Amino acid sequence: MIGVVADLASSDPPMSSAFVAEFARRLEGQSHALALPLAWIEERLSEKGKTIGQMVQEDIQQEAADKVSIGNSIGSFRFLSPRTGRSCRGSSAVDKGTAYGP
Repeated sequence: MIGVVADLASSDPPMSSAFVAEFARRLEGQSHALALPLAWIEERLSEKGKTIGQMVQEDIQQEAADKVSIGNSIGSFRFLSPRTGRSCRGSSAVDKGTAYGP
């Protein structure tokens, strides 16, 4: 385990909120042997004035914002679909019959 932590430390992974949150979630509740990687993450974050808890909270907020953004995009596509569908399709009888169902 010490070798894995040493490899992780030497690779200098980005301390993004998503990385820290997932790393902490996977190690949480595991054996005491895994306290070393969590302590290393805490130390790295403390240098930047952050904690694991803050990073997990940032990740949760980012996920929520992403979901809202995706929902808004889908809503916009649904709103625009009937309007752009008519202007982009030709005026043939086949298109008129299949564009919006029977």
